[in-house]
Amino acid sequence: MIRFLISDFRFSTCLPLLLLLLSGGCGSLPTLHLSGMDNGDNLTQTFASGAFDTLPSGDTLVVLDDQSDAARQIVVVRVLYKPRLGARADHPTAVNAAIDWYFIADPSNLAGGFLHYEGAGFVSLKMSDRRGKFEIRNATVALKESIGGVEDPVGRATLAGKFKVDRDSAKISMIAQELRALASTAPTTGSTTEPTTENQPPPRTTSP
Repeated sequence: MIRFLISDFRFSTCLPLLLLLLSGGCGSLPTLHLSGMDNGDNLTQTFASGAFDTLPSGDTLVVLDDQSDAARQIVVVRVLYKPRLGARADHPTAVNAAIDWYFIADPSNLAGGFLHYEGAGFVSLKMSDRRGKFEIRNATVALKESIGGVEDPVGRATLAGKFKVDRDSAKISMIAQELRALASTAPTTGSTTEPTTENQPPPRTTSP
């Protein structure tokens, strides 16, 4: 199941996704780094746009978005609470955010298949009314769903990145609608689900 506010496609190889992830980008754009825990590959993805907003629950929602002719990628980071001042990212309890990464094989055909990676990690944040600065550390992701036979070239991976994005509730809503549409196209068969049970964010706590 796709988490957000809420087929016969195959790659002949996993090269298209790897080429997208390996491609660099302008340093001013949001960039995330993946390090394979099983194969040792180091991958980088730069996103064309991003946004954040504060939800009525108090959670902070961040989205990163990138689209090319070959694929669409969306990352959703839900920060459950702001870490205490001086909190260490490597502490076993330092997990305050849920992370979802969607790789959509054919942006023009949502039914063509997609990969959904899920995980959690430590996110530090500094926000103003218009701008937010975020840093993801000590995060891990793994394959949650594979729809339409799209091949997984990443496997389990650590995730890190530092970026700035603007507050934009309209973009957050637009991405939410697109992911709901994606969920509605997922077939009841042909999916592979591997839940990520490690490093799940703890319940919301009140930080002093």
